[in-house]
Formats: sequence, structure tokens, C-alpha cells
Amino acid sequence: MNEQIRRRLDQIAGLLDENHIKKAEELQEKVWAFEPVDQIPTIISDFIPSDHKLYPYYETFTDMDKMFWNEMALTYAGTVLKDHRMFTLRANYGPAIVPSIFGSDFIVDTNTTWVNGFHSSIKIKDLINRGIPDINTGLCSRSFETQAFFKNYLTESGLEKFMHIVQTDTQGPFDIAEMIWGAEIYYAMCDEPDLVHEFMSLITETIILYIKQLKINTNESLSDIYHWWYKVPAAVRIVDDVSTNLSPEMYSEFVKPYNEKVFNAFGSGYMHYCGHGLQSHELRLDTKGLKGIEMAGGNVAQNTWEYNLKSIWEQAFKKKVTICWLIPGLPETRPVLNTGLIYLSSVTNAVNPPENVPEYYKKVRDFWSF
Repeated sequence: MNEQIRRRLDQIAGLLDENHIKKAEELQEKVWAFEPVDQIPTIISDFIPSDHKLYPYYETFTDMDKMFWNEMALTYAGTVLKDHRMFTLRANYGPAIVPSIFGSDFIVDTNTTWVNGFHSSIKIKDLINRGIPDINTGLCSRSFETQAFFKNYLTESGLEKFMHIVQTDTQGPFDIAEMIWGAEIYYAMCDEPDLVHEFMSLITETIILYIKQLKINTNESLSDIYHWWYKVPAAVRIVDDVSTNLSPEMYSEFVKPYNEKVFNAFGSGYMHYCGHGLQSHELRLDTKGLKGIEMAGGNVAQNTWEYNLKSIWEQAFKKKVTICWLIPGLPETRPVLNTGLIYLSSVTNAVNPPENVPEYYKKVRDFWSF
């Protein structure tokens, strides 16, 4: 084991509070079940202790030790803050994982991967004719290898009970379709809708196959998962960002049915989306099998309907969909709600120096205590 990693894992083991972790997990379970709680789970989403300098993303892309180091940063932060997070890490190859097995080129920068689309209906027809690609190729294959590498480190350190290897960035059917096809997919939805549906079906079946293998590799439960900061009573997570460009009518036809197919294959799921005006939010809440939505709430100074937590939570409550709400800072007043909410506060560019973050977290925690 890399000596730098060994020292940090030993430090994490020394800082772990098993009783606190158990209580945080029980609290999250109550929230996802819409049971009343005396404390909304609160998490600081982006705090990295100053003694845990991260490597540039492009370096981690070819070095599993560096990737593991970066991935365990949020666990280390959690042991320092003792907030209500779960401890997770993933094989982080960005959104290009599934597109890579379709032959898509991608660029690696300092933060993530960017896919170069084919920009051709003819190429999409070729992909459809080839059928589901081999998931043991491209970045899918590398993600499997990285999962195994991470698992060995956790087993060796004795921390596999507390640090959970989670599903990779599988995105969602429409996100992946748009990355592979390019912006031309928006024209094709009007000009060649049948072709778009065929491609969406192919992408959906590929995602399902890939996630099944991810679950097998990590012995992940079929009924609930750890993902990011959460213990979710669902089996799969998808990202639904790109579809925010669509009208509700387009979303209903080209996106929602395929998200539901992914959830149906595993029994349930949760989704992330942001960068929106909520034009299809009600359709998302009505997605069969949906247990929760992780969404960024914009600026706390905004008081528009689009980012009004109370309004969004009231809609979600009717469907028993938990909202994981990510926002910088705190609202001016605490909405009266209980429960079905996990609150994540960002401290980037807001709390300096980093040594002040634990004090800020106490403020966040107290704000959401009843």
C-alpha cells in the first residue's frame, strides 16, 4: 500500500466515531422513510482539510493511488467535521465511462472528462446496428479494475465496513445519448424521432447491464445503496442534467420512460439534476420508482418559486420523494417541514480559512435542529 495513503487511512481509523456513524445512518434512514426527526441531516459538501491536498484530476485518471487519495478526502473531512454524511468513494472517470465503450473520444482536463460527440445520424444508426457494446472495454473496464484496487486498500486497512465503494458516474440515458450524438440530437427529436427512441433504448439497456456488473463487483445491495453522502433506500443513481434543455412535452416522450426503465430494472432509484428552471420538475417527481432527487438550489438570496425550498419540498412530500438540497449558505428562515430532506451546504469561497469550517458546520447543524 502507498505509504501516504496508509498514514491517512490510519488517521481516519483513529478519528472514526462508530457511534456517531451509526446514529447518522439511522437519522438518514428515518428521513428517507419520511419519519419525523429532531434534526435534519446536515452535510458540508465541499470541505477538504488543508492537510489533504488534492491531485489534479488528469493525474488521477492514470494513477489509481492518486485517485484513491482524492476520493478519500471527503471521508477524512467527515471524520473531522462529524456531520451526517456516509463515507463513500468511487472509480472516478467522469461522465465519459459509458460513452467510451461506444467508441466516443473524450478529453481529460483538471476537473472531469468531456465527450466529443459523433454529430452524425449515420454514425448513430451504425451504433444501433452493432447493438449493446462490450462493457469489459473502455473506461467501463478500467472502472472495474479500479473498484477492485480500492477494495483491496479498504480490506487491508480494515475500513471496508465504513467506507463504501459506490456506483460510478453512469449519468442517465438522455445525458449519455446527448454526449455521444452531440447537440444534433435536439434536431433529431423532431426530424427523426424513431431513431432517437431506438438510440435511447440501446443506451438504457447498456446502462442497466453496466450497473448490474458494478453491483456484482462490490456486492452492492439490490434494495439500497450508499452513494455520495447518502444511504439511499433505492438501487441505482442516474444524472438527469442535460434534459433541462427540453420542454415538458419532450421530456415526457424522450426522457422519463427511459429513466423509469433503469429504475424498473433494479426496483427503484434516485436522481441528480441541476442547472434548471424546474420546467419538468413535476414529471421527475412522478417518475416510477423514484425515491429521491439531489438538486442544487441556486443562491440563497433568490426567493423565486424555482428555488424556494418550501415549495419544492411540499411537492416532493406528496410523492414521498426525498429532496437532497445543495446550496451555499443557509436560508434566512427555516421552513417548517419534517421530514424527507437532507441539507448540504457549500463553503467554497464562503468560509475562510478552512480551519473555520467546523465552527460554521455547528451553525448549520443548529439551524436544522428542531
